[in-house]
Amino acid sequence: MYWKDTPNIRVEIVKGEPELLVKKEKQGRLTLEFSPKITESQNILNIKETPTRIKVIEITPEHRRIAEILGMDNKLNVPIIA
Repeated sequence: MYWKDTPNIRVEIVKGEPELLVKKEKQGRLTLEFSPKITESQNILNIKETPTRIKVIEITPEHRRIAEILGMDNKLNVPIIA
């Protein structure tokens, strides 16, 4: 695979998965966030990781269920004990 405007540079295409990021916040809380953010209209996401690498992510029904739990902002803030 090559870019149309630079046909002499090879492009690598890899399969990826969404990531669930967990961040420790102040006052004993955690933030859970999907990366990249999942929208209702997209079933396939293409992410340019480097000038020569593209990650392709298929959004599954399981990913959509997790995104629904996280809510509209793609984030869920919970106490650490949860």
